[in-house]
Amino acid sequence: MDVLCENKLTILIGGHSELEKQYSYQDSSKIYITNFVCSMLNYNNVVNLGDSISGVRLKDLELTKILLKEQEKSYVPDTLILEGVTKKGLFWKDVRMGSISVGYVNVSGSKKELFDKMLNTFKKK
Repeated sequence: MDVLCENKLTILIGGHSELEKQYSYQDSSKIYITNFVCSMLNYNNVVNLGDSISGVRLKDLELTKILLKEQEKSYVPDTLILEGVTKKGLFWKDVRMGSISVGYVNVSGSKKELFDKMLNTFKKK
């Protein structure tokens, strides 16, 4: 994923080989890539959607696939995109592609297109 150069990188490591890279900018906007079930940056935004889609988003994808396969049921598509606007009028987005998520938080309307373009540069190997 291509990101703007003027950023600060923070790396979070979980207890089960999870990894999250967060790139922070001076205006408090952030962009991330993670294999956590959900980035803590967007967790509350996803929960606040309060619908069944956000419930699916927060489940462990691999465990859910296994359980549904045992019940001979199919699963939701591999990619799930959630986005919205905070009470402060800032944009957020979370894109789940299999076990990887990319997204951003605290993005102003004037920079939303730029951040969407950065997310679109992500390539899953």
